[in-house]
Amino acid sequence: MKIGTQLLIAALAISFIPVAIIGSVALLNGRHALSNQAFSQLNSIRQVKKAQLEEFFLEQQSDMNVLLNMVDMFRQNAYQKFQAVHEHKKAQLEWYFKERLSDIRVLSKSHAVSQALAQFEEGFHLESQQTSGVAWQAIEEKFGVELKQYQEEHDYHDLLLIGKDGDIVYTAAKGSDLGQNLLNGALKDSPLNKAFQKGQKSLVEIALHDFEPYAPAKNQYLAFITAPIFRSGKLIGVLALSFSQDFINTTVQRREGMGLPYETYLVGQLNGQTSYRSNRVINEKAQQVIGYPKSGEDINKALAGQSGVAVKVGSTGKLALGAYAPLQILGLKWCIITTIALEELLTPKWVGQSDDFFSQYLRQNDYYDLFMIHPQGEIFYSVKHQADYGTNLLSGEYADSQLGKLLQEVLQSKTFGMSDFAPYAPSNNKPSAFIAQPLLHNDEVELVVALQLNDTTINQIMQQRAGMGNTGETYLVGRDKLMRSNSYLAPETHSIEASFADPANGTVDTESSRAALAGETDQKLTRNYLGYLVLSAYTPVKVSDKQWALIAEIKQTEALAPINTLELWTTLVVVFGIPVMIGVAWWLTRRVTQPLNQVVEVINQLANGTLTCWIGSTSKDKNASLGENNNEISLMLRATVEMSETLQRVILDIQKTVSAAKRGDLTPRVETQSLKGFMKELGESTNQLVATTSDVMEDITTVMTALAQGCLRERTKDDYEGIYAEVSTLVQKTIENLEKIINDIQLVVDSASRGELDNLINLYDKQGFSKDLSHAVNALVEIQKNFNNDIGMLLENLKNGDLTQPIQTEYAGEFDKIKQNANSTIEKLVSMLSEISLIADAVKKTASQMEVGNNSLSNRTETQAASLEETAAAMEQLTATVAQNAHHAQTANQLVLSAAEVAEDGGLVVRESVETMRQVYESSNKMLDIINVINGIAFQTKILALNAAVEAAHAGEHGRGFAVVAAEVRNLAQRCAEAAQEIRALLEDSVSNIETGTILVEQAGESMDDIITSIGRVTNIISEVSAASSEQSQGIKQINIAITQMDSMTQQNAALVEQAAANAEGLAQQAAKLADAFGQFKFN
Repeated sequence: MKIGTQLLIAALAISFIPVAIIGSVALLNGRHALSNQAFSQLNSIRQVKKAQLEEFFLEQQSDMNVLLNMVDMFRQNAYQKFQAVHEHKKAQLEWYFKERLSDIRVLSKSHAVSQALAQFEEGFHLESQQTSGVAWQAIEEKFGVELKQYQEEHDYHDLLLIGKDGDIVYTAAKGSDLGQNLLNGALKDSPLNKAFQKGQKSLVEIALHDFEPYAPAKNQYLAFITAPIFRSGKLIGVLALSFSQDFINTTVQRREGMGLPYETYLVGQLNGQTSYRSNRVINEKAQQVIGYPKSGEDINKALAGQSGVAVKVGSTGKLALGAYAPLQILGLKWCIITTIALEELLTPKWVGQSDDFFSQYLRQNDYYDLFMIHPQGEIFYSVKHQADYGTNLLSGEYADSQLGKLLQEVLQSKTFGMSDFAPYAPSNNKPSAFIAQPLLHNDEVELVVALQLNDTTINQIMQQRAGMGNTGETYLVGRDKLMRSNSYLAPETHSIEASFADPANGTVDTESSRAALAGETDQKLTRNYLGYLVLSAYTPVKVSDKQWALIAEIKQTEALAPINTLELWTTLVVVFGIPVMIGVAWWLTRRVTQPLNQVVEVINQLANGTLTCWIGSTSKDKNASLGENNNEISLMLRATVEMSETLQRVILDIQKTVSAAKRGDLTPRVETQSLKGFMKELGESTNQLVATTSDVMEDITTVMTALAQGCLRERTKDDYEGIYAEVSTLVQKTIENLEKIINDIQLVVDSASRGELDNLINLYDKQGFSKDLSHAVNALVEIQKNFNNDIGMLLENLKNGDLTQPIQTEYAGEFDKIKQNANSTIEKLVSMLSEISLIADAVKKTASQMEVGNNSLSNRTETQAASLEETAAAMEQLTATVAQNAHHAQTANQLVLSAAEVAEDGGLVVRESVETMRQVYESSNKMLDIINVINGIAFQTKILALNAAVEAAHAGEHGRGFAVVAAEVRNLAQRCAEAAQEIRALLEDSVSNIETGTILVEQAGESMDDIITSIGRVTNIISEVSAASSEQSQGIKQINIAITQMDSMTQQNAALVEQAAANAEGLAQQAAKLADAFGQFKFN
């Protein structure tokens, strides 16, 4: 080979070899660094999304715990209110029947009633058992008005007087039963006859007969109360009172405070048959009225004497909560049943809002649906009311759905559970996942709360695009290789819905998905579900007890695009550099080949790599110039090789240092000890740059670590320059601003904790988020201050008795709830005080009337006592006259006439005494009626006070003061009832004594008649004066004894009447005190 060719090849080799080596190394290192960087970024995104998903599902479980606590609170409050209403109605009904029994007990002992029965029966038989005769009509005019008035005032259907032989001799209603005989007539099988038989057999006890159809009342269901009537110790007949179910229906159908699905009804047992004793409200079908058969497990338990609360299938076919209890009513076997739909009981609605609490919860927390499920499997509540509402998840058509299987799981485990995504038929086969948790009471499942999840939040997490470029995506895959989140690259086939709808095209069965589902966490270059080469990072995700695959991928072409650009530029440099290098090498070769003959050996040495040889020449011809040029070429080539080697080593060191810095490793440095000149300066500058960056990063890391741990004392160094100094200054200013805003907030919080709400954060020097945060804290303090002022003003007005100023300011959230509750409490307090004030006025008025009546009765009783004293004196004078007649027969006629006149006067006085005693008796009965009214008022007052106490307990702290007022009202009502009972007892004793006095006065009247008759006989038979006078003397002694007893009884009656007047006056004073107490309150 020619020396020129060799020289040309050598020159080209010297040029190409360093360029090829440096370019190849740079390309390989760049490819490796960019690949690692892409995988590192994918791994970071994968871990961030995994953490977000795990946090999301932990939040779902936390939400479920909070929701379960809310449901439990609603359940307890509703159960307590439900049972209180049930017990209240039970007490009302039992009291109603006690009042009915008390009515007939008092009325049957009335002398007027026994007298009326005797006269009605006498008139009935005198006129051939007719009620249209003159005698019966006269008796009816005498007694009928008062009996009719009693029947109407006490709201009875009828009042009947029945002789002991079964004749109905009087009815207030004047029905077709008047004049019939119960023993052998058309009514012998009627409920009235059954009640009559009980009344006769009981002798001294009251009998109550259950509701049955009564033909004379157009087969209306009536109940009868009967009591025997005695006269002079002998049974003369029976008093009967009949009443309908109107009051009972009104009582049980009252539904204040509960929703429409709430209902109370009565069931009774008679002659072995169980049927309704009140009409149904919700189901107004003909068969659900009084008398229609009704049975059930709860009814059997209640009729057996048991009480309880249980969940059952209601009459509407929905699950309902039922309370059952027996009624304690004399002679009746009844029970009371109260029911309410579980859905209505457990789903409260706030005042002024149409949606219930759970509908609002669903919207605020982005769930698709919410279910409440009975342990027996029935969905008794859902927000959406889809096809699954009201079905049974254990035995119904959706028992094999994922919700049905989840229900079985949580019922067995009694803990939180979650189902995987799967098509759910009631939601139009949309893929759905569910979470559920049971509510436990005494380790028993009360109900199960379930939530149907939306995939919105999951997709939002997985489709965040930061750092994913144009072809990157993250997605979830389930055990069935189907999607658990929507794909970014192919949503038409690989969304959740599309994947489950078409598994053949929507399945993700790749190396990454299989490895992740097998529990592996790794990264690799592989093909995705669309067949593209991708950089893939994958990991398993634990979702409750389910395992999904989380995959982060980006196409290889996009991830390694910078390498392709570098390769392109390298190729262009080589392509365009080769001609230049060839031209330079050819030119040099031409310059060298001319003196080749003179320097062959030198050229051979140079070709062998020896660059230290020289061409010596002293001549100045062209050959000498060629030698000198060859020497210069030798020096230049040697320097070029040395510089190339040094530059290559420096570039490699710098590249390693920069690559390490990209990975976050700032420890490598460029070796500069063997370098000189600008290369040494380049290496040292690189080292200084890395060192400064390392110091700044360490300094900032130290400060940020302290800040993350809550420490604000750390600061960055202040010896940086340029951009590093700016970064350091920004970090320090950030910490100082944080420290300042925290101090400002702490000052406001400390002031607020001491009750000082006037201290606010100064916004003058605040900017950005610190200004927003300070403004928010100030707004919160202002709202709290205003709310406290409103509550304080409300309580101050309440303390002063002013109930006319509720809170008017508009609030939101919990503040608005407290405001609404406070205003509702004031409204209920005003309503209750108004009612109690009216009752107190009524009590006061009644007590005043009693006082007036008692005073009048006292005056009449005193007058009666004076008349009896005069009668006693007259009888003593008559005794003396009769004795004188025995000794002075000559003046017999004159003395007999005088005695006749005295006897006539005595008879008149006795008749007046009988009439006065009758008036006293009637007044005492009216007073007993008044006492009954007072008892009723006192009972209603106690009921109102009990309701007020229940409402005050529901109001919590805000109702504590009102609870004290309610307790005082209840105590006052109790004292009124006790005083009324004492007066009643005294009046009953007085009535009994007056009856005895009446009998004695009647005996005195009969004796006076005998005296008059005897005096007539004396006038005709003067010869028998001695014997007649002796008999008269004995008779007059008996009359004296009787009148003395009457006088004693009358004195006792007077004392009792005075005591009754004093008690009535005390009751009036108590009523006045009650009115004064309520006068302290001011309300509209």
